Amino acid sequence: MTQLVKGLEPQPNFPFEDIAADNADILELLLASDLVIDAGHRTAEEMHQLFQLGHSSIDAASKRVGYDADQQNAISTGVATMETIRGLLNGIPKVEMRALHINTTAIGVTMKTPKLQSYANQAYEEFMTELPRTAELVCQANRRRHSYLVTYAVLGAALTYQLERDCT
Repeated sequence: MTQLVKGLEPQPNFPFEDIAADNADILELLLASDLVIDAGHRTAEEMHQLFQLGHSSIDAASKRVGYDADQQNAISTGVATMETIRGLLNGIPKVEMRALHINTTAIGVTMKTPKLQSYANQAYEEFMTELPRTAELVCQANRRRHSYLVTYAVLGAALTYQLERDCT
């Protein structure tokens, strides 16, 4: 018998392994709704400081680097999208809290702009290489909102991914 309704399968190793194809298909439909991203992002930030502090520091960093308001908004939406995906697939991250505070302070406040830009570029490249299906999902989820700025949304997701990697 064919299964008519399918739900998300837990992915305990996400984001350290790419999203499964079936999960990506389901999430593509869910993430088409701004309401899902807004609710998922708020829930993720309530669940763990990684998301709350990470999002704030990435927003601050995008201003310091000099992105314009539209680019900053796309980056922030990419962060929210990744937080939503992360929360739906794997719940609470396992991060070292001291590393989280050090890294979010560095990204948001103390890291010099050239190093911050290099960090962002490296995060983007690694995200595209290590999680290509997730990168495509973030791109698709943000195409309607940020048509020509989807690269910045993917950058926001990549920075969220990199920050979690740096803190584990």
